[in-house]
Amino acid sequence: MSQRLRSCLKAILLLVVVIIGARLLLSGWNVWQIRSLTAECSRLEQTGSWSRVLRTARKWKSYAPESRQARQKGATAGRALRDVSAVKEFLEGYPCQVVDDVPWRSMLADLEFGPLNDPFAGAEVCREILRVQPDHRDSHRRLVFFYAMTQQQIAMHDQIQAALQSECEVPEVFVYSFLGPGLQLRNGIPTTERWLTAFPQSELLLVARALHFARSVEGAVPTNDESEAEKVRQLQSERSEKLEELLVAFPENQELQAYHLSEFIQSGDLVRAGEVLTQATSSADLDFRFWHARGWVFARIKEYEEAERCYRRALSLHCLDWRTHFHLAELLRALGRMDESVVVGELASDGRSLERELLLQPDMLSVSQDLYVRLAKYSQQCGAESYTKCLQRYLNKSGVSQKSNVEK
Repeated sequence: MSQRLRSCLKAILLLVVVIIGARLLLSGWNVWQIRSLTAECSRLEQTGSWSRVLRTARKWKSYAPESRQARQKGATAGRALRDVSAVKEFLEGYPCQVVDDVPWRSMLADLEFGPLNDPFAGAEVCREILRVQPDHRDSHRRLVFFYAMTQQQIAMHDQIQAALQSECEVPEVFVYSFLGPGLQLRNGIPTTERWLTAFPQSELLLVARALHFARSVEGAVPTNDESEAEKVRQLQSERSEKLEELLVAFPENQELQAYHLSEFIQSGDLVRAGEVLTQATSSADLDFRFWHARGWVFARIKEYEEAERCYRRALSLHCLDWRTHFHLAELLRALGRMDESVVVGELASDGRSLERELLLQPDMLSVSQDLYVRLAKYSQQCGAESYTKCLQRYLNKSGVSQKSNVEK
């Protein structure tokens, strides 16, 4: 080996030793810094020096970006200082892999739905949490709220089923599931308008706001005050125009189609109902509202066998829907099956009465135990076994033994 080659190898070896030594030195420095910053954060936290905790946590996070503890300290300081952006800074990239991660991700979800005004990010965080902890009550509740607010009826129904399967019996899931498309949220318009300030072009939010508005002006025009009646007529006209505009802009929007189908059924507009049904996408095959509408169309053209098949399919997807029971009772009466018609008609009447009373409640806390008991009895008669079982369990946890009342 030549002298020159030996010199090159020595130089390379020396360089390698220097690099390894520098890395070890840097690693040791980082370890020392992290230990020092960890201790400093704990000391400052005990004294309530939250601004200094926040600064120290930021420095700590720069040395250890993946450190859960550094993120927890920073988020805690940000919350104590009511600094929403700081809390997001520390929790946005926080992992969600084990149950211990859930409270921190849940804190972020709460902010996303609140002051951060990003419900889409909040919903995604909730889904992440439920993959780790399927029985996380707050995440189920937030997602049901999100789907109800954004008028995603089928997604809301599926989320409610997931909550019930996880034994998360929060009271609103029973009411929301029963009311379905009849649900009217008093804060629907202001909430969707607030979300639209962050997502002004969102089809989901534009449609949701329009549907909340439409449902807020539904009903009869008052007759005792002409000026008030004129205002209501004007609002109803605006509602129709806006919904028509949106349907032109978003012709495949399933919620818009379903709302128009309901309107056409009420007004007896067979032709327009048929037109909407022909434009429905394949996803409508999992939507009870479209099967109900198909049944109504077939019944109007006296295709009774096909109409009954569609109504039965609608009830298999959502057996609590009293409107489908009502039209099925009409069909059975037309077929001369009077005994069946009476039973189904009484069920529809009970469901309609329950809906009317629930919609009169100012909020969820005002729903009486008696209404829940009646709802459990109705669901049992509809054949909603899982729903009834969960509702009875909720009532029992609430200290109300209702099994005998439900079975009467």
